[in-house]
Amino acid sequence: MLLKEPIRKNRAKAALICTEASNREDFFQNAKQIARNFFEVIEAEYTDELFCTGLEKAKDVLNHPEFLKKAYILGENLLK
Repeated sequence: MLLKEPIRKNRAKAALICTEASNREDFFQNAKQIARNFFEVIEAEYTDELFCTGLEKAKDVLNHPEFLKKAYILGENLLK
């Protein structure tokens, strides 16, 4: 919080969906920390994250129905 008083009464929910081409989960740690800091600045609650490995091209996600299902559930949870 930048100010002494919160700007909003209710914090918005926020989530991070991040993709990368290799299969190294550790590549996401920097993005996760940046997202956490950004959400804190905008006073949003970091509620969830989805890291998708092995996606080199945009349509590669179509070969991973588990990522699509998790993304859908993540979106639903943001609306609750």
